[in-house]
Amino acid sequence: MYTITFAMLAFFCAYLADNTIGFRVGGLSELKDATPKTQQLVDSVRDDIIGQLPLGYDREQPLKLKSISYREQIVAGFNYFIKIETGWNRYIHVIIYEDLRGKTVLTGIELQKSLSDPIEVFDTNVRDEIIGQLPLGYDREQSLQLNAVSYREQVVAGKNYFIKVETGFNRYIHVRIYKDLRGDASVTRVQLEKTLSDPIEFF
Repeated sequence: MYTITFAMLAFFCAYLADNTIGFRVGGLSELKDATPKTQQLVDSVRDDIIGQLPLGYDREQPLKLKSISYREQIVAGFNYFIKIETGWNRYIHVIIYEDLRGKTVLTGIELQKSLSDPIEVFDTNVRDEIIGQLPLGYDREQSLQLNAVSYREQVVAGKNYFIKVETGFNRYIHVRIYKDLRGDASVTRVQLEKTLSDPIEFF
């Protein structure tokens, strides 16, 4: 029994060593060339990426989003830091979080990058994600008021926060923000046309 257990443990450690070579848990791996996997990740959050690009950034066109290189980070799942070419020698950096079930979420984006810019850890801010999910004409070009009014939370592999947000002029929305075990936050859902008295429910 002990021999079998030790053998399984040794195999598991060898597997981890082979599959995490070049980086430690929580740290970034070395820079790698893009793979079909990273392109698949980019494609899975394509609409979210385009939604966070500024107006006039060919958002209405079939925009090129080609993964070029990446680094990865082990968390409760994986964070992928990916350099993307958007055409005309323009580049952006994105963070895509993939959970242990394979679900992907865009958690960060940096604009105005070059091919030679290193891929580093960068801060994420969910304000732009919330505004990116509002419909056109919802004062998206203005300095929109976003005041948290109330919230509920759910413990998962991290936490889901369900927050009532006032956007000005007596308008309210509900947003669901996922905060992972490292503290990185991302918007996963937005509900529009809410009132101050509407209960905050799971959505």
